[in-house]
Amino acid sequence: MKIFIAVVGKTCAGKETVYKTVQAMFHTRFKVSIHHFSDPLNENLDLLCLPKTRPNQQKLSTVLREAFGEDILGNIIYQRALSDTSEIVFLDGVRRPKDIAMLKKLSETSAFLIYIDAHIEKRFARLVKRSDRPGDAEKTWEDFQKEQAAEAESLIESLCQYADFEIDNSPDDPEFKSLKAQIMKFMREKVLMEKEARSGA
Repeated sequence: MKIFIAVVGKTCAGKETVYKTVQAMFHTRFKVSIHHFSDPLNENLDLLCLPKTRPNQQKLSTVLREAFGEDILGNIIYQRALSDTSEIVFLDGVRRPKDIAMLKKLSETSAFLIYIDAHIEKRFARLVKRSDRPGDAEKTWEDFQKEQAAEAESLIESLCQYADFEIDNSPDDPEFKSLKAQIMKFMREKVLMEKEARSGA
């Protein structure tokens, strides 16, 4: 049985880390894969010979959705997730209610949404340190704040209400539990329990 796990969170909240942690924990038991909502954007930016910067991704996302509908990226990821043969399929970069509808279309019973949060100052520090995309290392605090107010980022917080599980990735919080412990709790309570129930059915 295939399990779909969508991860929603703002820039550098730790979405990819959730996937990598699950992959490391369970690689001997399950095949785990990931599809990013940014993949189609990056593929198109390559075709246009444009750098894969965050502003370019945000602009292209807005243009594509306005031209072809809010669910254009969700439909692409839906098709890729359906054809994936992995037992656990991650979807990274959910941002809009239409994306949630796509997740439920994949599976009513075996699809889960994780909301991961972190303080904006921590996220900015991670972005500059990691420098995943062109221009990240030189980005100013003001630039980052402006990006976080962009249309493509604006609906993320509203999706928290749909989450099956919430993760806090702000280690300065006195109540903080390790990210690994939180992910393990999610896997035990949701994914593993679901798999066992399905196996026994």
